[in-house]
Amino acid sequence: MNDILYLTWRHLVFNRGRIGLLVVLVSLVAVLPLSLNLLFADSAGGSAREASAAGAWWHAAVGIAVAISSLVTVLALALELRSRRAEIEVLAGIGCSGARIRALLALEVLLVGLAAGALAAVALTLMHVFADDLLQLAPVV
Repeated sequence: MNDILYLTWRHLVFNRGRIGLLVVLVSLVAVLPLSLNLLFADSAGGSAREASAAGAWWHAAVGIAVAISSLVTVLALALELRSRRAEIEVLAGIGCSGARIRALLALEVLLVGLAAGALAAVALTLMHVFADDLLQLAPVV
């Protein structure tokens, strides 16, 4: 098990730029709808009818933003696994079993998910703490 952890860690360090981008994209997918809903809930004012009409447009915008960021994340993950094809063939060529290779890939995805979750938690905490200040910076339309 230690060799899988070591190989995974070395791969993550070697490809830190691509992995960092993937972590940010996954965090964006997690943070975007929650933070936009938090800002909308804090900024909702006026009558219930105005808030309901604005809320429908706001939720549509959030849905589109989440769909786009989800698509980019899936594409980034697919490209990451595709770029690993040569490395996987080398690992198989030197005698690494298929189960060990799958464990290596699963561990990498797990570590990226954990890092993205931690980044999303920090971002949501900051958004919650500074939501009022962010709304005051927004231009009045």
